Formats: sequence, C-alpha cells, structure tokens
Amino acid sequence: AVNEAIVAARFQVANGGNLPFALLLDKRVPVKSIAIVTPNILHALVVPKDSPIKSIKDLKGSNPPATIGLVTGSSGEFYFQAAAQANGIEIGKDVILKNMPPAEQMLLPSGLTAVATWDPIVSMMVNERKNGRIVDTIYPYNMYEGTFYVRDELIQNVPDVVQAFSDAFAEAVLWARRNPQKAVDLTAEDPSVKLFPKAVLLQQI
Repeated sequence: AVNEAIVAARFQVANGGNLPFALLLDKRVPVKSIAIVTPNILHALVVPKDSPIKSIKDLKGSNPPATIGLVTGSSGEFYFQAAAQANGIEIGKDVILKNMPPAEQMLLPSGLTAVATWDPIVSMMVNERKNGRIVDTIYPYNMYEGTFYVRDELIQNVPDVVQAFSDAFAEAVLWARRNPQKAVDLTAEDPSVKLFPKAVLLQQI
C-alpha cells in the first residue's frame, strides 16, 4: 500500500523494508534513501515449540508441502525466498507461502509449519509468549536495512525540507539512545504496538 502511494506520488516521504524499497528501485520510481532504519534487525523462521523441525533444511521434501506464514511482499518474504533458494527448498513443492498479518503469525495457528517474520514479533513469540523457537535466521542470506526515503523531486526542489527530515531522524535516534524509557512510553502510545509489553519495546529500542 505504501509503494502504491509513492508510485502514484500521493506520498513523497516514507519508510519501507528492503524488499519494498528494492521493488521501487526496480520499477525506476524516482526515490532516494536519506537514512537507514533498524539495520540488520532480526528476521527468523519460527516453528512451534513442539515441532520436529530442527533446521530449515528439514522442510526439503515435505509431503504435504509445509505451510509458511508471512507477510507477502515484506522483508520476511524476501528473507525466506533467499533462505529457500540457498537450502534447495522449492516454493510450491516443498513449501507453500501463506499471506498472514503479524498479529496472526504470533499465535502460530494450527496448520502452520512455521512463520517467517521479524522483530519484535520474533522476540514476542520466543521470549514472551514462549510458543515458538527459532530454526533459521536472516543473517546467512542478506543484511536487512529499512529505508527512510523521499521522492527525488523533493531533493531537486526543496532540499532544505529533505535535510530537515534527515536531521530530525538523526536527532530522534540520539534522543532515544539517551532516553530509552521515555522512548518506550512514547512508542507505547502507538495503537499498532498495543500487543507488545513495555519490556519487549525496551529490548527492541
């Protein structure tokens, strides 16, 4: 949805994961990154605690195919596609990908073999809910980088505005490092993170 708005020039400034931003570049959408957000954040393949799966390689030859929950078009899918290719796992034969929102992923509903997701969802499942365990991570395959970016016309026509966005981002990072508990309190006001206890938010910050 964010990419659609950026392509149509309804938005000029956005944050996106590595796959959405790479798709914009691939489609030659005139965007430029002005900051890297949450570099190398944990992405992982999480299975139920009682799953017999010990490694991503165990998905090879699954019959019936293993169902992997993930957000289609996200960095979670980008990670899993790379991991599958590196480990000789065929999408559509060994595994089936199921589009699933993060809140549903955290429940690890029956019928799912695993979820391919990112922090803080991974930490919630493994450390807080204790309903899953990690069998693979993103680190052997790619280095995640979220991107804070603008459409190029802003750089060309109002570079001072772009500089102000960049400065504000840098100042916010420094402020959060100096005031982690205050950063948690502010973050907790966002309705999109209401599922996460403050301890998890603090660990993420």
